[in-house]
Amino acid sequence: MKQPQPRPAFTKDEIALMVAVAELYHTHHKTQQEIARTLGTSRSKVSRLLSKAEKAGIVEVTVRNPYSKADSLSQDLARVFGLEKAVVVPMIADNQEVIAPVLGRAAAQYILSRMPRSTVVGVGRGRSVNATVEQLARNVQLSPVAVPLAGGMGAQDMAFPASENARRLAEYLGGLCTFIYAPALVRNKRIKESILSEDQSREAVQLWNKLDWVLTGIGTIPPSHGGPDKWFQKVLDNFVREMNEVPVADLCSWFILGDGRIPVTSRASCLIGATPEQIRRASVRLAVAGGLRKVEAILGALRTGLITVLVTDERTAEAVLSLNEKDHKRESTDKMSESAPGST
Repeated sequence: MKQPQPRPAFTKDEIALMVAVAELYHTHHKTQQEIARTLGTSRSKVSRLLSKAEKAGIVEVTVRNPYSKADSLSQDLARVFGLEKAVVVPMIADNQEVIAPVLGRAAAQYILSRMPRSTVVGVGRGRSVNATVEQLARNVQLSPVAVPLAGGMGAQDMAFPASENARRLAEYLGGLCTFIYAPALVRNKRIKESILSEDQSREAVQLWNKLDWVLTGIGTIPPSHGGPDKWFQKVLDNFVREMNEVPVADLCSWFILGDGRIPVTSRASCLIGATPEQIRRASVRLAVAGGLRKVEAILGALRTGLITVLVTDERTAEAVLSLNEKDHKRESTDKMSESAPGST
């Protein structure tokens, strides 16, 4: 287990100055120039202090849309899917470049307000997880133990690999990270056993049995960015041939069918990653995902029962609930047709 080099925390004097500037600006409505004159400093320094105060969690900026249905959608998602919590961000943009940082900020706030110290955290790959990690305050020493939820996936997760997301989370929150030096899928079970016999990889695998929290995204089929590479396409083709069904989502490197089933295929013994059973043992399983392209994937993931907390956007939440209702109506109609007199 490697000790990361944590970013320096703010001193008490620095925090006191940020609080003073923030109160003058947000509570007493002083301009930045007025604050600079009061404190005998420059306007640019005041601006930097305000920015630091927001990043450090001293100031939380909330924009409220009076026509937003975010609160009611949060309640509906939690009720329908048995979630501990649903955080719905009131925004209607459908662009991942816009959505991911906003969802990341909401997920980071949830983590900072709920995560106990010394938590064992399994961390997934992807843009939404990366955005969440990058929004974490740097002056909160939660001392987590972070571990990637799976091995690497080559070009498929080159931009936001689980290992890097886990490393940064540990670094930012003053914790430790352990790594898996292996691909997510190997050729056969013998290779997997050989890799996992190495000390560092064995240490990571042992942590999968001790997960307290899980932070993951929800992948679409095909992936929502970059398109599937040859490795991913081969894995997907093998799954479809064996199951005779196309998955709707990828959660922690496991394919999910539309009804929420996670089939264990012949390739499962070659997968280097936390199993659904290991993930389910974590008390908090936080998924961060949004955008209309992910509606079917999010619905499938919710139906697994693996997710306890979902962070998504308003438009996506509404679409997920609508699709779920349509599916239930169609199932009811099919059952009535099958039980009708004369049906075969």
